[in-house]
Amino acid sequence: MPSVPATRPESAPAALFNLDNVRTLRVIAFLIDGAVVVGLWWLMGALMVALAFPTYGASFALAPLMSLVGVFYNGFTVSGRRMSTWGMRAVGLKVSDMAGHRVGFVIAAGHALIFWLATTMSWGMITFAILFVSFLNADKRAAHDLVTGVIVTRR
Repeated sequence: MPSVPATRPESAPAALFNLDNVRTLRVIAFLIDGAVVVGLWWLMGALMVALAFPTYGASFALAPLMSLVGVFYNGFTVSGRRMSTWGMRAVGLKVSDMAGHRVGFVIAAGHALIFWLATTMSWGMITFAILFVSFLNADKRAAHDLVTGVIVTRR
């Protein structure tokens, strides 16, 4: 039976982390990451077109995977040793669990999937609610951060 910690990770004080301007920097990082994901979409699309002739169009079966490019991008970069996407690195942010440790691929990809689904499926209506939650708690965590147990902090 695993040992139970003395305090819940969610109750860790915000003073343990540098949270100065995190919300603003997350928006800038999102814009940079959006440009990276669009570039990856273009690259994947060009690859599918280039492979269409030798595969007699079978490469277009990969088209549904294009919707997961952003999820895999976030999953691989956030779970990597730098603990951040390229946009987060550019503005000095990192993603960790509440103990400050690196998160795994599944958590990182799930974190991105929740955000991207909420953003794309609701025309931004749920996105506002997800981000508004960050104004209601001391550690500036958005709803998808709370669900996945991560925190975005300054380096």
